[in-house]
Formats: sequence, C-alpha cells, structure tokens
Amino acid sequence: MEYDYLIVGAGLYGSVFAERLANEEGAKALVIDKREHIGGNCYSKRDEETDIEYHVYGPHIFHTSSERVWKYISRFTEFNSYHHQTLTTHKGKVYQMPINLETINSFYNINLRPYEVEDFLAKEAAKANITKPKNFEKKAISLSGRPLYEAFIRGYARKQWGKDPKNLPVSILKRLAIRSNYDENYFHDCRWQGIPLNGYAEIFEKMLSSKNITVKLNCDFFKHRHEFKVRKKTIYTGPIDRYFDYKHGRLEWRTIELERKVVNYDDFQGDAIMNYADEDVKHARILEPKYCHPERKHIKGKSLIFYERSLSDPENPYYSVNSMENRAVFKKYRQLAEKEEDLIIGGRLGDYAYYNMDKTILAALNCYQIIHHEEYQEKAATVVKNRVKSALAWADKSLYILMTSARMVVLDLLRRHAPHSSQKNLYVSCVGKYGKHYLKAIIERFGHETFDYLIMVYDDAEFNEEIFAKCRFIREKGLKWQLIKKHVPGSLGQKYRHIFLWDDDVDIENFSVLNFLDIMERNALDIAQPALKLKSFFSHFITLKDYRYKVGRRTDFVEVMIPVVRGTQWSKFYYMIEKDYNYWGWGYDLYLLSKCGFHRVGIIDQEAVYHTRSVRGRQIDNVSDFNRFVRENQKFKHAKLVRLGALK
Repeated sequence: MEYDYLIVGAGLYGSVFAERLANEEGAKALVIDKREHIGGNCYSKRDEETDIEYHVYGPHIFHTSSERVWKYISRFTEFNSYHHQTLTTHKGKVYQMPINLETINSFYNINLRPYEVEDFLAKEAAKANITKPKNFEKKAISLSGRPLYEAFIRGYARKQWGKDPKNLPVSILKRLAIRSNYDENYFHDCRWQGIPLNGYAEIFEKMLSSKNITVKLNCDFFKHRHEFKVRKKTIYTGPIDRYFDYKHGRLEWRTIELERKVVNYDDFQGDAIMNYADEDVKHARILEPKYCHPERKHIKGKSLIFYERSLSDPENPYYSVNSMENRAVFKKYRQLAEKEEDLIIGGRLGDYAYYNMDKTILAALNCYQIIHHEEYQEKAATVVKNRVKSALAWADKSLYILMTSARMVVLDLLRRHAPHSSQKNLYVSCVGKYGKHYLKAIIERFGHETFDYLIMVYDDAEFNEEIFAKCRFIREKGLKWQLIKKHVPGSLGQKYRHIFLWDDDVDIENFSVLNFLDIMERNALDIAQPALKLKSFFSHFITLKDYRYKVGRRTDFVEVMIPVVRGTQWSKFYYMIEKDYNYWGWGYDLYLLSKCGFHRVGIIDQEAVYHTRSVRGRQIDNVSDFNRFVRENQKFKHAKLVRLGALK
C-alpha cells in the first residue's frame, strides 16, 4: 500500500506529526516502530505484581510554560496534581535538590537568609581562584564553590556522563541552578506540570487513533526501508548518525539501565526520586513510581522501586552528549539531511538535543507547520505562475526583454552614484566558539571594503586568523542587547549606512548582501531582515520564507535575531534599549513601529538565511523581564505580525 507519509518512530515527535497530518490534512500516514509498543521512551504501564504504574524507560514528569503545548496535549489526557521535587543523599544524609537555601544551611550547618546567599557563594567560589573555567568541573566550582561541588555535583556527574568532570566540556553545564530560597518545586518556573491520570500509553493511543493512520510495530526501518511506498515525505525520529550509516562517525550517546525490585514496605523512600551523589554508590538514583500518582490507592505492604544507572550504549540511545566534538559531527549529518528534500529528521535523537517532552511536542508542531506552509506555497506559486504565463502570452517578448535590460542598467547607475555609497555598513554580533565559523563565512562574503565589524566575544574563543585581523573585538560576557547598549551608541548611526545586529548562529549560504541592501534602499525600509529558510529553527511563523512574494513583504514585525537597521534610524532603536532594563531583547520587535516610529518595515524573501540553532527555552528571569516590558509599554501599539503588501 502507498502512503503520503512514512513516520519512523512512535514516540512523541512522530505521534504528534502523525496526528496533525491525519487530522488536519487528511493525509495517509504509516507509523512504524521497532519496539512492541507505541509511545517511545515515554511509555508507561502497570506492574503486574503491585499494580503500580511505572515509566518503563525512566521517569517522565510533564511540565511546560507553553500555552500552545498545554492546550494541545490536554486534548488527549487529563493530568494529576503531582508537583516534582528531587532529593539527594550524601554520606547518609538527605538534602534538597536543586541546591536551595535549605541545602546550603543544612550542609554548612549555618542559618543564612535569602539576601546573604549570593555573597556567601561568591566567597566560597573565590577560594578556588578560577577566572577562566575550561571544563565542567572548574565551571561548576566557579559557580558554587568546591565544597558544594564535591558533595552534590562531582559524583553524580561522573555517574551520569561516565567521565571525570575534568574531561567534560563547559557546554554540558548550561546553568547550575542554585536557589536562594526554600522553594522545593523542581520545575518552579513552569505554569503546568503533572502526570497523565491514566498513564502515558493512553495519550499515544488517542493520538494515533485516526483511520488515516496505520501503525506497524516490531518493524525495523533499516531492514525494510526499501519496501515502503511514500508519496511525499519520510519523517525519521531515530538517531541521525544511524540514518546515514555512520558516514561521519558515531555520535556519543548515553542510556539508562533500570533494575526492578519489589519491597515489602508501604513506603520505601518517601519521594518519587532520590539521587545518590556519592561516587561509591553505583546507582545514580532510586525511583519509587507510586508517588507519581498520589490520587491512586495502592496495595498495602508493597512498593515498587527501580535502581537507575547511566551507561554508554550506542545501540540504545536515550540522550546526547553535547560536547563541541559531537556538535561538529552532528552538523555534518544535519547538512546531509538538508540535501534530501523528501526527508525530515527530528526529535531528541534526530536533532541530537536533550529535549524535554514539551520541547519535543513544540518542535513537531512547528515542523508540521512548515510542511503545511510549503504545500500551501507550492499551490499558491502554481496559481501565480499560470496567471503570469497567461498575462505574458499576448506581450511582445522582445519589448519585455528590452524593458528589463533598461531597468537593470538604471539600477546599476543608481547603485554607483547613490549619495550614501561612500558610507560603510557596520556588522555587530556577540560571538562564541559555536558561531566562529559562521562569522568567518560572513566576513568572506561581505568583505571589508564596505563593512566594519564589531565583535563582542562572550567565551574563550580565539580569533587569530588573518581574516579577523581588521575586526574590532571586545571580550566581555553579557547578553546581546546589554552589550549593544554599551558599545553601539545611537550616534554611531550617523557614520554607517546600515547596522547589522545578527546572532552568531546564522548560515548565509547563497545569501547576497548587495542584493539585500539594494532591496532595502529600493523600498526605503527603516528596518528589515532576511527571511528564514523553511528548515530553520524559528520562533515566529511570519519570518519563514514566503514563496508567494518574489522580493519580500512589508510587515509590522522584524525579529530581534537578525535585524538590519538603516543608519539614520539607529538612534530611534537605540533610544528604546538605552532607556530599558530588558537585556534579553524580548518585546523590542513587537513595538518597532509604534515605539521607535518606524514606518517602513520588511522581511526580504529573495535573500533568505538559515537559523541553525534551536531557540532557547524561557528562563524565569527573561520571562519576568518580558512581562514587565509589555506592562510598561501598554500605551504603544503591539505588532500584529501581519503582511502589509509586497516589496518591489
């Protein structure tokens, strides 16, 4: 039988995709999985001996702050009231995790107040005299001090990653959560959390219940891949390196091993999860799943526990090891995937990313939107193409060619004799190790004749190559808009024709900066951005390339990720950030027209770029800053994210 889509993997990413395609598009989808059940690593079932629901592949506590994700998942289940907290045992004593005020006071046997925590930890960290941490261990010590690190972090990290923390990259330790209060809620910054009332299996049964979806279990894609007849696309959610037969080598993966045990106690440890921080304890944690369902009644005198150990098993991958070396290998595989038009690779294993469940759902919903958008645009483009053919059928082709040639000559003369042609453009970016090669490509393409470069380096990346010799570098840690506010004053716009304020994760393959700037000039745009290629990571649907527009669109929105501001308008934009505390920049793009007085804003589709990195999850501090920014700007008009006409 022939299907519109083949979906490899019946986990969250594949099941969300299948549900959307079947119920929104009416598409026929075949979902296959090599396991004997649907649900991927989220799968849960009841233990036959104790009747306790447990998560077969380790605990999965659903949590999110995304209203879109919450509304979607709530269509398939109700959630109980479980709120997650984690405890850790060190030298026979139990402490709160993540490290909070109770942990600190109990460990040091002191009685700090919340306002004293920051100074106390700073003094502890200063004892180690670490100025430039270059590995996991030094980074952790520089944040917490050596005593807390050795008690709660070192041993657990060694067990989780199977390596000495001295040999782990800083990138793995994205953020060490230390709370200065007694908050014990592990996911304290999430609006919603809980466990599905009837377990996870029911969610997937409902997602895949459409008559347009066929599910085939115990089916190994690599043994049968040539047997499937697919009209449109294959959505693959397995390990990306395995798909390409390890052409660029194996990526590093970790997995977990669970040892089941039934104990003759009503209550074994008093909580769902107990970490074990000491290195001489082989297991990383003990799980007691009955605590995930406080609403259920359980058999008296028995409880189910699991000893969890982390290990390396490339054939059974659970989560990625996010080192620079692995990211470099992953990038090569991602480039291979992008060359295959009828293939989508995604999910935890496909994106080589440590996604939580809500991020996996969101990634699938976004990718589905892209497919829907592509198909809509293909239909629209066909209609436009047929209309153009009809319109040109009666036209004199030689006259059309003559007029086009004349227009190009005039444009060339205008470019050469433009009054501001002597002015340079300024390229500003905050760059680290990840973005160095993208910056190099930009300088090679943009050149130095018409561009100056102001680069703010936020990590220990080195820029010793000749191509960087003419760039101005500032070594300073901080957030993008915080550093721009400090180093790119409003008066600088008088010196430059345009100012580029791009993130460091933008791939400009096939991008013409001359054509982009020509379109900006032609349309007298105050601020613009290149569209994002359809396989980019994105936050706002409107920023994706729209094939219905030959050149681009006037809009009321340009994202703060890759804006280009006309030099004469920079002082208006700068005034907004100068008077503000919002270093994250969230919200600036929503008020460009009304707050900055910009009237001509556009997204240029003819010149698109690829955004290579997933959008960062919301942290409690940038969310609060954003909400405050919105409250204080209520008198200004909020962007509607709409198209206002075509660019010429």
